[in-house]
Amino acid sequence: MTDPEDIQVGEIYLINLNVDVIGHEQRGERPTIVIAKHSETSICIVIPLTTQDVNRFSYTYLIKKNRQKWS
Repeated sequence: MTDPEDIQVGEIYLINLNVDVIGHEQRGERPTIVIAKHSETSICIVIPLTTQDVNRFSYTYLIKKNRQKWS
């Protein structure tokens, strides 16, 4: 488990999304991108990633693979 203080905006984390799932929400263990973090409460806002077709829903976006190597 990752310490909440170590979570950084812009990083990708594997998260279990099986809590309080209703209807067609993303579920299961998925990679997510952290887009915001409240420093006082350690609450994060994340975007779950999928390999499904990006045209399935109007609010989905294609994230292209970056060929840059990180050191």
